[in-house]
Amino acid sequence: MLEAFDKKIASLQINAAIINKEIKLLEKQLKEIRKEITKETKTNNEVVNSLYKNVLKYAVELEIGSDTTMVASYLFTSNLKELSGAILHKTVFAFRLAYIIEIERALKIKLPIILDSPSGKEVDQENIKK
Repeated sequence: MLEAFDKKIASLQINAAIINKEIKLLEKQLKEIRKEITKETKTNNEVVNSLYKNVLKYAVELEIGSDTTMVASYLFTSNLKELSGAILHKTVFAFRLAYIIEIERALKIKLPIILDSPSGKEVDQENIKK
């Protein structure tokens, strides 16, 4: 049975150029679809807008950003390596608080906030008070 399958496959007339052309077309279409998904996810989305407002609110309160330094697209950053020390810890904290608020709003539940060693690393007493 395996030999019959091999013979059938071997007898197929395959044009590599046409297959490669079709693969390139599909890759281009996939790229456009992903681009559209990203656009729709990042713009005019109620959750994203609300999340941004809350991140911004906490960023201002923690003195790590403002609406001019932290635009809405910052929500989708993957480059937190540019931040360090207390700025990084406060930024992460602002994001987590905003996420908690959005989850509570969407699921109608209250989530706990647990601070494990808030005075660890490079966060001083002034930042702990904030």
